[in-house]
Amino acid sequence: MFCAPVALLRVPPEAAIRHVKAADVATLDRTLSAQPLSEWFPATVGAAFHDAKWDVIRCGLAKGHAEGDPVCVRVEAQNRLRRVMVVAVVDVRVGTVGGSQEAPYVYGVEVWVLPTQSRSVEDADALDAFFRGERLSELRPLLDRANVHVRRTDGN
Repeated sequence: MFCAPVALLRVPPEAAIRHVKAADVATLDRTLSAQPLSEWFPATVGAAFHDAKWDVIRCGLAKGHAEGDPVCVRVEAQNRLRRVMVVAVVDVRVGTVGGSQEAPYVYGVEVWVLPTQSRSVEDADALDAFFRGERLSELRPLLDRANVHVRRTDGN
């Protein structure tokens, strides 16, 4: 994760995470059937992705926490392969720094391909590939694109 433990919202991080885990994906993306995000995410990324982590972060990659910056709940899971690690990420905006919790909406959906020698996302020197979408329904196609990239770079 890209954040230091900081109080970003006026509600405890655990409450924001519980709220997003329970969010109906059909309200976040009208093309999906009703299901809590906590069930949809692991079903979508598949069994090869382990240890989904949920955290409250400042949305985006910028450092620091300025008043009014967007705050997200991030869920990510990793799939370590021989040469690369594929990371599936969903950021759901839940408010602003120093503000109250708001109705959640999807801030971004990303798939990162990192060198396997990286012990974690934070250790990665560079991304091997990066795929981004704006809707939850884009996650599976982004993972498929990442798999094509991995097969192409592995020579398969």
